[in-house]
Amino acid sequence: MPSQLTSLGHQHTVKVVNTRWSRVQESLTTQEAADLLHVSRPYLIGLLDKGLIPYYRLRSHRRIRLEDLLAFREKFDAERHAALDELSRLSQEAGLYDE
Repeated sequence: MPSQLTSLGHQHTVKVVNTRWSRVQESLTTQEAADLLHVSRPYLIGLLDKGLIPYYRLRSHRRIRLEDLLAFREKFDAERHAALDELSRLSQEAGLYDE
């Protein structure tokens, strides 16, 4: 917690994850997973069906391991940042930024 408070002091964004998604509960429902990713449940189901996020079934219900969901989010964020960096570089090369 002290490192999170330091981040707040430096005006960084800190996200607090609900304790129900802690080590005690290592698998999530599709709605919980969608909420954590800030996407709709149908969009999340599409990601699952495409095989982008591993899941398992508990009877007829899909469950996503928290570890798998966080790994997907980290990879997705890294790819998004790389794409934005490339877009910024191309814009600078094209002279679209004022000096």
